[in-house]
Amino acid sequence: MPCVLHAQDAAGGSRAVFNAALDRSYNKEYDAASELFKKYIVLEPDDPAGYWRLIYTQFFNLRLLQGKEFPEVDGKTFSEAEYRGFMDLISTGLAKTEAKIVGGDNESCRPHYLETDDPQPCSSFYLYVKAGIISTHGGLKVENTGKWGWWNARNSLKEAIAIAWTSQYRDAKYFIGLTNYNGSRHPKAFFFAGLPRDKATGLNMIYESVIQNKGPFVDDIWFVIFSIQTDEDNKGQYAPELVHRLFEYLFSKYPRNGTLQEYRERH
Repeated sequence: MPCVLHAQDAAGGSRAVFNAALDRSYNKEYDAASELFKKYIVLEPDDPAGYWRLIYTQFFNLRLLQGKEFPEVDGKTFSEAEYRGFMDLISTGLAKTEAKIVGGDNESCRPHYLETDDPQPCSSFYLYVKAGIISTHGGLKVENTGKWGWWNARNSLKEAIAIAWTSQYRDAKYFIGLTNYNGSRHPKAFFFAGLPRDKATGLNMIYESVIQNKGPFVDDIWFVIFSIQTDEDNKGQYAPELVHRLFEYLFSKYPRNGTLQEYRERH
């Protein structure tokens, strides 16, 4: 299994804050993670990754708090001001990302997001970040518009997929694969929305993206794989020892993660 940097691996400063925030987010300690990502943004206001991960963290936290249903924007559970704040964060994150891509910055992503000797340009990573932010905008629409969610989100998701295809960053393949896999779980909605929905293609891309992947966000992929392998719809399709091995890897790093704790109690 690959290794992901943690706070204790950094010499200090902003990178330590980012790594600590990432660790908290993987442990599903979303409030603490959000505060740390906000602190990182103050320290590194031009790094799109800070905004990207804060957007992810706040989105997942809102889903968790609402029982996986994004709250209605009616002032009862999620005020209009909070909603606009979330959308403003997305806009800022996209602007910061676009500035990196257009400016041709080929240094700031190294060595934290790309190895110093990696031949691919920094724009490859920032394109992946852009796709991730846009997809979260789509996710916001999905969770907030009921049965019409995928239809309302289709343009955002199509744009995100198109951008991901232009990125050489290994995780971009995972992003496209996950969209296919999710589509296979909602085939009619994805069909009418014109979104990819092939399960086999999705799984192949997800697994290909994780092979020899030592990037700082690879555990995004491992958590998705764990979710797929433990999904009741996929029961019996994966060898128990392989599932348990992946659990042990994730739990050794993120023992406070509630989902992992629940799995441990059941097994």
